[in-house]
Amino acid sequence: MEKVKRKDRKSKTNTFLVVMFLVLYLPSLWNWIYGTSISTDIIREGVIEDSINTDAYIIRDEEQIISQFEGIYIPKAGEGDRVPANYEVATVLNQSAVKLLDDLEEKNKNLLKIQNENLDTLSIFNDDIEKIDKKINEKIAALVDQININNLDSCNGIKLQIDELTKKKITILGGNITNNAYYKQLKKERDQLQEQVDQNTKEIITKSPGIISYNVDNYESILTPESINKLTPELLNNIKINDNRMMNDNQVSAGKPFARIIKGNTYYLVVCLDYKFAEFLKEGKRISVRFNDIGKTVDTAYIYYKSEEIDGKCIVAIKVDRYANETSALRKINIDLIKEYNEGLKVPLKSLKNVDLESGKAYIVMVEANCAVTREVAIKGSNNDFAIIDNPEGSGKKYIGLYDTYVVNPINIEEGQIIN
Repeated sequence: MEKVKRKDRKSKTNTFLVVMFLVLYLPSLWNWIYGTSISTDIIREGVIEDSINTDAYIIRDEEQIISQFEGIYIPKAGEGDRVPANYEVATVLNQSAVKLLDDLEEKNKNLLKIQNENLDTLSIFNDDIEKIDKKINEKIAALVDQININNLDSCNGIKLQIDELTKKKITILGGNITNNAYYKQLKKERDQLQEQVDQNTKEIITKSPGIISYNVDNYESILTPESINKLTPELLNNIKINDNRMMNDNQVSAGKPFARIIKGNTYYLVVCLDYKFAEFLKEGKRISVRFNDIGKTVDTAYIYYKSEEIDGKCIVAIKVDRYANETSALRKINIDLIKEYNEGLKVPLKSLKNVDLESGKAYIVMVEANCAVTREVAIKGSNNDFAIIDNPEGSGKKYIGLYDTYVVNPINIEEGQIIN
């Protein structure tokens, strides 16, 4: 009886062990065979960039335009327009002229009103007026064409022709009312006002060709190309820019600048960086710069100057030859200094095996016909988390491609292992 009991206990123990074995081992065996718990993904396109974000000060060769008296200025060229030498960029009116402008505008309105009231009696001149209007439209179209090709010299001549045609039209329109005493008196008063305005007005003519800007910050004579090698982190830190503001309501003060001409086609971006982060920036090295404030990137910039270490920092000047017009109103701009940029097939770095960054080689486990297949890949670029990969150069074969499936974590994955 005791013997039967021992045999029964032994049978129960064996049964328990078999059950435990099946419970613990079969899931692992199942997962190994069918790979249901193995995480996979598809290869996608992506970008890896190593860059430094910083604020930069723009240094240019600039010429200030000074107002001789207090008043307002009327721009004749737009912000960021490129103008030649001896070009009229603005008209400055002193306070006396400013006070007369409202009266002058009112008299012009009254003159125009009288002329419009007499249009019904001018049907005899309709053909002449239509011809003049046609010529004016043709001249305006020609003016637009010349502006589009930046032929500013021709623009001035066309403007004069348009003015002459306009005066001729006004003469015809007003000819029928020249005997109107009120009209004659009003016109005389208007002409006298215009003469007074002209006497208190000065046309601003450029001395040098360049880009016109109506934003002044009084750093034009301080932040110059000649000052670059004298700049320090402390000096840059003390620069205060009033949000690159434009002159309020076009107001000007006597003896003060209200505009500037940016000379030449090149300018400098000056930054202050931690010396340890600026190690890759060498004088003469080409670098890509992203202008975050205007959404542009330039690939032709290069390091013009790099200072010695100053209290753990250094001054770096980057020479740029593009987007001078778009940045004309700015003194300070946010940029990215792009150290490295790679675009292509992007995967997590942890998905690669036997990574050798020096040789640019690694291995990735691909899923082909539900089986694990290890493929060699070339690493084009990487950071701490991701890598841009491609087929090995010279292999002549396409081992990996866009939307191919790979194993996310290749640890303990055997060659030929079935993966569902």
